Amino acid sequence: MNASMLPLFASTFLAKRLRGMAEALQDRADRIDARRSLTEAHREVLQSNAPLRDKHKGQTAYVIVNGPSLAEQDIMHLKDAVTFVVSGFWKHDAVLRWQPTYYSLLDRNFFTDTPATRAFYKSLHERIHGSTYFVPLFRGHDAVVSRKILPMDRTHFVATMGWQTPGNDLTHIVQSFAGVSSFALSQAIYMGCNPIYLLGFDHDYLANRGLDRHFYKGGTIQGHQHTNVPLADRIPYDEEMRANTRLWTNYRVLKAAAEHQGIQIFNATRGGYLDVFDRVDYQTLRQPADSAAVAGATAVP
Repeated sequence: MNASMLPLFASTFLAKRLRGMAEALQDRADRIDARRSLTEAHREVLQSNAPLRDKHKGQTAYVIVNGPSLAEQDIMHLKDAVTFVVSGFWKHDAVLRWQPTYYSLLDRNFFTDTPATRAFYKSLHERIHGSTYFVPLFRGHDAVVSRKILPMDRTHFVATMGWQTPGNDLTHIVQSFAGVSSFALSQAIYMGCNPIYLLGFDHDYLANRGLDRHFYKGGTIQGHQHTNVPLADRIPYDEEMRANTRLWTNYRVLKAAAEHQGIQIFNATRGGYLDVFDRVDYQTLRQPADSAAVAGATAVP
């Protein structure tokens, strides 16, 4: 390296290190604030998650989100599998044949009281019976308790704060989730599911701005002021890229937690941009309740 370039190299390196330190300090401050904000009542609520630890240890599970590829993949045979679904999944005809084991709601729109959200929950409860729900503690608990939008005896709450909070113990504070997909995946890992297959994880909205990117048509909460406006009109592109980066951080934190527990995660989505997890061909997975199914899965490079 030319000696004249050393000051520039050193200043660039220092700037990068300082930015990294600033992000780490902000993340640590967020976690301290969160711990301080936890009341004894909150801690008691989180302890109700303890019996779920390793509840499905060694069982195959499917985490199914709502990307458009889900319309092209047959999930009707998953009746006997452990399934984690999210948001508007009740719109899928599979619920007429089998009911999800677990159901996650994350976005703050689900916890506002509007005609649109009331209609959403009415339709949800008409099609979903007996599933166990997961919602965020800080934004969802009061809405569930006061408005009874979900059955309290089948609803668990998760406290989240910070983008790089390590670990995945749902009886304590865990990382914030940039998407309901990572929120649901964290639950499958916590319950010891192995292997875990991902479906509907298209994550191709950055390349398809303004388009409906679900297996169903229309907004998840139809008529809601924040979901009926095209995404390209609601969120600037740079903000959406930052949100996507946070989601990928979620996945990498969860991958590390899974590997620590010896859990394998495979992306069985048809297409899409998610590259954190190894891919498998979904068509080879014909024994959803058998953890040995992974042995016969065809890896996709």
